[in-house]
Amino acid sequence: MNCVVASHTGRRRLLGSPAIRRLLASAGVAAGLGIVLRLVVYLGSRSHATAGLTCGGGEWGCLGLAIAATFASILAVVLLAWPLLYAAGVRPAWPVVLVGPVVSFLLSRVYINLADKTLPGGLWLVLALSYAAAAVITAPRLYRFWSPVVAVAVVALYLPGKAW
Repeated sequence: MNCVVASHTGRRRLLGSPAIRRLLASAGVAAGLGIVLRLVVYLGSRSHATAGLTCGGGEWGCLGLAIAATFASILAVVLLAWPLLYAAGVRPAWPVVLVGPVVSFLLSRVYINLADKTLPGGLWLVLALSYAAAAVITAPRLYRFWSPVVAVAVVALYLPGKAW
């Protein structure tokens, strides 16, 4: 009687490959940044320091404050992502950091349209998926076939959302 026994070496080899480590590290760092950013926004909006603040009476009002906060959060994620990705072993990290926000913008529109929700609740998910996609798209020599496939899939997801 022949018996097939599953070996753990295949699983270790799969998770130990540089491609999978790059993908998981990018997704984990981005998800962590999304959760931290969400906590900062949540705690900042309920803080005693911001309790008496108003948006101001200028021509932009609260919209100007929201736009400034959005750009500040994008800048914070980009500036914090590079050293965290580098520490997590993603080499090179800078292409993932530069492509990640672009993919995040595209996937955030898809998330808002498909989930019929606002972005802050799923920010960690959007960032994790987009930085994982950016890691695949920008991977040197690891994904000769998958880099263009993932890039086309991200754009293909975005295009139908424009018609909604």
